[in-house]
Amino acid sequence: MKKFLSILLSLAVAVTAMTAFAVTASAISLFPDAVTAKSGKEVDITMSKGAKKQYKITVSKKGKLDLKIVHTSDRVEFKLYDTEGGEIEATSCEAKTGTCYTSSCMAYRDSSAGLFSGSFTYNLTKGTYYIQLYNPFGGEASFTPTYPSASSSEKSVSYLSATLKKGSTLQLGAVLSDGKAGTAEWSSSKSSVAAVSSKGKITAKAKGTAVITAKVGSSTVKIQIKVTE
Repeated sequence: MKKFLSILLSLAVAVTAMTAFAVTASAISLFPDAVTAKSGKEVDITMSKGAKKQYKITVSKKGKLDLKIVHTSDRVEFKLYDTEGGEIEATSCEAKTGTCYTSSCMAYRDSSAGLFSGSFTYNLTKGTYYIQLYNPFGGEASFTPTYPSASSSEKSVSYLSATLKKGSTLQLGAVLSDGKAGTAEWSSSKSSVAAVSSKGKITAKAKGTAVITAKVGSSTVKIQIKVTE
């Protein structure tokens, strides 16, 4: 009898270990066929009854995910997961047409209008996330995720610019982060085109382009000066 109990115990331990391994493995390979959904790009979906669709987003820094959804089904359910398989609850939802629920992540269409139109908002940190949509009834749907991304198409300001006529001057000054005037170190990339004094006065000398730099501590601001005849 003791031997039999020992065998049963060994089997139970083995099954428990296998189950634990299966959960870990499924978390690592969560949604392997997920399609990337780019920030600000609408995704159109035709879903059959009971279908599930998975999408992947990569958030470049801490910020908000705004998930705008439009569908014609009676109801669409969706979930947001992190890479460990943990479900993330929306912080808020807004329905322009229809009804939405933050806790269950369900979006019901308005029967008279024949559609749902609204959005769900999430607070996220940097990382990869997975969106899963489930449609128990089938139909047309679309969603647009907007989130912080490191898209190469995004542009930023390199420096400001101004145009001066040869012989003219322009007085610049520096305002610090506390809103008070400060003293900056001024320099020009090409003094023969546009010279700058220690007090920030620019003198346009010759036709061409020069970059004026104002430095306060480790902070710098650049201004491109184009001099015309």
